[in-house]
Amino acid sequence: QTRGSFHLLLEGTLVVLASRAAALHAQEEEAVAQGKSMDEKYVLVVNIIDAVGLAAADKAGTSDPFVTVSIGTKEEKTGVKKETLNPIWDETLRIFNVDTEAERIEIAVWDHDSWGDSDFLGIVVVPVKPLMDELHEVQQFGMRLEEDARYQAAADEAGVEYDISGSISFHVQMTTEAVLSQIQQLEA
Repeated sequence: QTRGSFHLLLEGTLVVLASRAAALHAQEEEAVAQGKSMDEKYVLVVNIIDAVGLAAADKAGTSDPFVTVSIGTKEEKTGVKKETLNPIWDETLRIFNVDTEAERIEIAVWDHDSWGDSDFLGIVVVPVKPLMDELHEVQQFGMRLEEDARYQAAADEAGVEYDISGSISFHVQMTTEAVLSQIQQLEA
């Protein structure tokens, strides 16, 4: 019975959150339509779920992967998962005061090295415009990791070979500080 009550509470909380986000979004749209600015500060929320089939970057046949999320000049990173090619993070990163003029979000996977630079394991790119068009909506992604010419050139110059393999799963949401604040109050 407690479990059922928890599910009802969770569903009720999600309904309240969704209705509050919709109301704030409607207020924002009305303000823009009237030529007013709400001077809202945007927040990028990314939940890195997991990666599967990463390339082995260490001699032992594993990697110590972590993820960086960047938009414009801002970047956040996850913790390092030791000795795995199939890491599970389930870690949420928030980037505040997002530059909404940025065109893309880069989500890169790296192998942490105790000595020297981290090794590049692959990247995915998410365009910003669809997230702004669907403000407050959580979008789910599962994408294959790809090469990036910037890191390939550096590896070639250093005489280092690397393989890109695997995929990454994550959720992305562009929201506002006002909505995020309300969500945090409801979760408390």
